[in-house]
Amino acid sequence: MPQDFRGRHFEFRTQILAPTTLPFTILGAVALKFFSTNIFLRFALLFGGAMAARFSSWHFMLKAYEPPLPSVQIKFKLSNFLKEPRFANLGKYMVFVAAINFTVNLAAPFFAVYMLRELGFNYVTYIVVNGGATLGNFLSLSFWGTMPTKQVIVVCRR
Repeated sequence: MPQDFRGRHFEFRTQILAPTTLPFTILGAVALKFFSTNIFLRFALLFGGAMAARFSSWHFMLKAYEPPLPSVQIKFKLSNFLKEPRFANLGKYMVFVAAINFTVNLAAPFFAVYMLRELGFNYVTYIVVNGGATLGNFLSLSFWGTMPTKQVIVVCRR
């Protein structure tokens, strides 16, 4: 994908994904709250619906054209990259972001239990609170997607 088109592509993808994801997430929360007394049946229906959506996504991903990569052999070692002086700050940043993502993903499942059990959220409240992340993505990626890549790099360096 051409570099100048990437931002617009991800903006377009987000404009489709966010308004689709949020209503289905809220619908799932309402289904968990109000339908059927059998919790296993409720979750089985939700996961079955998610699986059907993933298979649908897979079907369309298979139809996307992807040109073959050139057969250039590049010898890349992450350790050499992190030690290279001209990439020292980028290497430190990558390690920092990896550590933050690791800890957030390690703790994330416990936040759901904490909100549902300790804070007393029902499924609808839980989904509305977490739906803010989807809404935030939708609003911010629309802005960042239209900004040219060179401007983003300048903004990040300041």
